Amino acid sequence: MITAVWSGVPDRDELLAGARSLVARPERLDVMCLAGLVAARRVLESAGVEEAAIAERSHALLVGSAAGCLETDALYYGQIMDVGLERANPRLFAYTLSNMVLGEVAIANGFMGDQLAVSCGRASGLAALVEGAALIDTEEVELALVLVIDVLGPATGRLFDALGTVPVPIMAAFLLESRPSAGARGAAALATVSGGTAFGARRPGSWPDPDPLAGEGVDEVLAALGDGVGASLRMEARCTSGHTAWLELGPA
Repeated sequence: MITAVWSGVPDRDELLAGARSLVARPERLDVMCLAGLVAARRVLESAGVEEAAIAERSHALLVGSAAGCLETDALYYGQIMDVGLERANPRLFAYTLSNMVLGEVAIANGFMGDQLAVSCGRASGLAALVEGAALIDTEEVELALVLVIDVLGPATGRLFDALGTVPVPIMAAFLLESRPSAGARGAAALATVSGGTAFGARRPGSWPDPDPLAGEGVDEVLAALGDGVGASLRMEARCTSGHTAWLELGPA
């Protein structure tokens, strides 16, 4: 079941301010990691889940992202072209992996369980949510934190301009639990969640199918959870690579 949800806008200046209490020298992090840190802390705080409670329960950490670290990749490649590989910033290189956000969030919040980064175009956000729900349903974990993040910048902007599309950034976090967290601040269940994923033949169409990135269907899920009408919601996302994810919310 989903017990907490949080969403915001991945603005670097605001994220830096929010991350200063979470990590030392947040300026060294890329925007994707900053977004993950802030979103994770906000959703855990809203559910009243502290680091000690995470350690006591089996848990997993997931992220769904279509763009991933594309912006950082472009920045690092630009350094290579400008000053050569030997002089490119090695600290920046570390953030050319999309799963780095999971490591930063894990360190800051005491997550020591399994981690999974999902990237399958439009289906990425719903697919990550479905994977987290499956871990709960099969009793592999008792708690799953699912992040859905796509950050944009100059490099991604040029790419999408060339493709004639308008991508939509997203920063959201979902807390899935087998049971609501105990304690006075423990969150009540918002909805149950189920779904599935599949991979079929690639559909005809444009590639890389970038609009609206990993947020397809996720905004509707966020709205339904906020409105309390999740029982009747069923969402599906599909990308041209053949990935499909469908998700259904039910009564808590």
